[in-house]
Amino acid sequence: MRLQSIARGRFAGRLVFALVRLVTGRDVPDIIKVRYHRPRFFGKPFFELAQAVMRGPSPWTIGERELFAAFVSARNRCQFCATTHEAVASAVLDPSITAAVLTDWRTAGVDDRVGATLDLLEKLTLTPDEVGLLDVRAVLDAGVSPDAIRDAIEVCALFNTINRVADGLDFSLPATADRALNTRVLLKVGYR
Repeated sequence: MRLQSIARGRFAGRLVFALVRLVTGRDVPDIIKVRYHRPRFFGKPFFELAQAVMRGPSPWTIGERELFAAFVSARNRCQFCATTHEAVASAVLDPSITAAVLTDWRTAGVDDRVGATLDLLEKLTLTPDEVGLLDVRAVLDAGVSPDAIRDAIEVCALFNTINRVADGLDFSLPATADRALNTRVLLKVGYR
C-alpha cells in the first residue's frame, strides 16, 4: 500500500525531491523518501546504523556484506532490497557468484566461511526460533571469527527490518538505469 504521506513527502522534502528530479531527471527512491519522512524517528538513526553495519570496520568485505543483504532480502522475497543489493554486490564481486548465491547458495561455489554464514543467515531469517548453539558452532568451525559472525548477524537483522518496511510501504522497484545509479551512490557514499 503506497502511503501518500510518504510518497509525496513533507513540504521541505517535496522541495528537495523536486530539485533532485529536475537535476537528475529521475524520481527519488522510496527508501530516501522514508528517510526524510520522519528523520529523527527513523531516518537518521536507521541510516547511521546501516552505515556502521554495511561500511564500518568488519572482517567481511563490503561486497560480502552486500551479498548477505541481498541474500536475506531474497529469502524474505523483498524485491526492492534484493535487486538493489544484488546489483551492489555484483559490482564488487563476481556477478555470476552473486546470482548463484541468490538462486541456490549451496551450489554457488562460495568458500566455506561464506557458505556456513549463509546457512546461519538463512535460518535466522526463515526459522529464527530454531537457531541454536550448534548453528553458531558450525560457522565457527568453518573458520569464521566471533566478530565476523556478529557482523553477519547485524546485516541480517538490519535487512530483516528494512525488508518489512520496503514491502509494507510497497517500495517501487527501480528501473535498470536507476538501479545502476543507486549502485554507484551506495558504493561511493554508502548509507549516510
